Amino acid sequence: TPGRAGVYVVHRLDRETSGLLVFARSEELQHYMRQYWRELVTERTYIALAEGVLNPREGKITTWLTEDKRNAVVYSSPVDDGGDIAIPNYKVLRTSPDNQYSLVELHLETGRTNQIRVHLASKGCPVVGDRKYGHGNESSPIDRLCLHAKVLSFIHPVTEKTVRFESPVPKEFNRVLL
Repeated sequence: TPGRAGVYVVHRLDRETSGLLVFARSEELQHYMRQYWRELVTERTYIALAEGVLNPREGKITTWLTEDKRNAVVYSSPVDDGGDIAIPNYKVLRTSPDNQYSLVELHLETGRTNQIRVHLASKGCPVVGDRKYGHGNESSPIDRLCLHAKVLSFIHPVTEKTVRFESPVPKEFNRVLL
């Protein structure tokens, strides 16, 4: 109904991913932000609790991702196979004393479906609790996917100024590393 106050989802996170989401206050703003999302976003940082420790402990992953619509699984290729390029920069922040888990910060250059989950799994360090690309809850001390949208910056569509939001990392992620 025109003139009705509402909340309109601009983008989405995977179902069990915690952290930041953006909502618009009108359908027009929602449409605009969805259409220009890639141009508006200036920073996206995620925190993942991963199985094992990435080697090297810091770097950039560049692959091409293709979704198989039949089973809703995304596949990664190190060469351009017609998929969408996906690039996260990552850094291991902390590890558990037994190196069973690591806390990884990821800065996304691109935003693709399941990008972080596919990339970490392809490096042999799936996100803890990932039922689709990892070992699910059998290895998870936390009963969910351990992925968190920590930082989101974007150009505000009305003020045209960059706004930055940050959400603290869930305490459960750090407890696992003790």
